[in-house]
Amino acid sequence: MSGKTALTVPQLIATARQSQHMALREFGSTLGVSHNSVKQWEDGVASPSEDLLKTMLMDKRDWVSQLAEDIYVARYRATLAALREAAAHSFVA
Repeated sequence: MSGKTALTVPQLIATARQSQHMALREFGSTLGVSHNSVKQWEDGVASPSEDLLKTMLMDKRDWVSQLAEDIYVARYRATLAALREAAAHSFVA
């Protein structure tokens, strides 16, 4: 994603669902979760579990495994940003 603004996990999920032209229920069914779970992910209230992401990484559909990868990267970026923020505050005199 070099040169682009990094998407958040909710944005990644919504974008993936929309690019597949799926309703919440269909997308949830494809991933083995309820449409309510998908809605919570897209709203940023919850996030896919580690177990689900591991399953998604092994999925034969490229868009599913790519979504899992993108979520891992987004989580890593968010963690790095938080660590940088904490480090910056700890060096303030």
